[in-house]
Amino acid sequence: MSKIFAGVGAVGLVIGLLLAFGALSALALVSTPCGNLNANFTYTQSGATITVTDDSTVVTNTSGNSLVAMGGALDWGDSTDQNFNVGQSSTHTYGTAGNYTITDAQGAKCDQSRGWVYYESLYSQTIVVSSGGGNITGTVHVTFSASTTNMQVTVTDSSTVTGKAQLQYLRMDWGDGSANVQESAVGFMTYHVYSIPGSYVVGDYAFYTLNNQLLTTSSEKTVAVKNGTITSSGGYTPLFTSSSVNLAVTITDNTTATSSPAPNVTGISVTWGDDQKSTEKKLGFNATHTYAAPGTYTVTETVSWGGVNAGSQVYSLAVEVSGYSKVQCQPGYSAIGNTTGGYTCQANSTSSPLFQWSAASGFLIIGFGSMMVTAVVPLSSKNVPVIAFVAAIGMGVGALVGFILGHGATV
Repeated sequence: MSKIFAGVGAVGLVIGLLLAFGALSALALVSTPCGNLNANFTYTQSGATITVTDDSTVVTNTSGNSLVAMGGALDWGDSTDQNFNVGQSSTHTYGTAGNYTITDAQGAKCDQSRGWVYYESLYSQTIVVSSGGGNITGTVHVTFSASTTNMQVTVTDSSTVTGKAQLQYLRMDWGDGSANVQESAVGFMTYHVYSIPGSYVVGDYAFYTLNNQLLTTSSEKTVAVKNGTITSSGGYTPLFTSSSVNLAVTITDNTTATSSPAPNVTGISVTWGDDQKSTEKKLGFNATHTYAAPGTYTVTETVSWGGVNAGSQVYSLAVEVSGYSKVQCQPGYSAIGNTTGGYTCQANSTSSPLFQWSAASGFLIIGFGSMMVTAVVPLSSKNVPVIAFVAAIGMGVGALVGFILGHGATV
């Protein structure tokens, strides 16, 4: 009887082990130093259906030590057992006619000087299920519909469960060796996309229990699929705009849905064209990325969605980053790029530069006058700000600078 306590937990396991080694009495009435434990039950019968009510008693004596009920188990005699406590009622229907021995096992622990000691009391009765009285009926009627769109088959289950049948799960077999889809309830909808055109046998299989047996029933249909692209109705069309400042690029998402209501978005990702990737939580986002070097990069946004017509679409745009900040020229002069990677401040009315910033050397050459100029070196040179203030006083200094510019010298 130790197997009766398999479902009772740790306490039942201890009781079962003690009983297996003969440490517990198998008598209905068990006397302990703490009191008496007496397993008992009554039952009523209607054909093959039996209702058992526990009538066990746990009585503590006057010694002051407690006798505590630990719960028990009920064995129906047909390889079916369950947790069963003092005073509990339970109903069971037998699948076939015959004689069955029902056993009520109850446990208790006694608080003794050496610690808790566990005891078990057993009580059994044999009942008779007459011929034909134990038949249990019930089944699962499996039905489903299947529709095809090019290479995709969509299945809608409409199965029903009748009688005493207990559904365990349903399984779709697509007939092409791919992984089966398992569902826990009737009425599900699922789909499958085939890789090769042709005819396939699609099967809907139901697994259920009846009379303590695992049974199966099924329904099958033949479907034909052909080449073609599945229409992504209910999808999205990705789109974004971009702007850049030095090496930083910001994109603004303008993705639109192709139908209403729109399906759920399952993923948004952006690849920046430099082996870097980011993900976004929702559409309409703004995302900024800073590149390590100047150049032209292809930015790609991918939007994915779920549903029957699950899919994804991409949008790509080439962006250009320079990596430089122009010098701040005084009014009347414009910053013009030169071949050294820097900029020249040139007067709007003349071709002669007022001053020149060389990114390679880090020097600023002033043509004449007195002014404050701010320039920034390339970001690859650690963004070092350079502020040059030159006061040209006297003809000697002006002549020297004029000579340098007049000969086209660049430092």
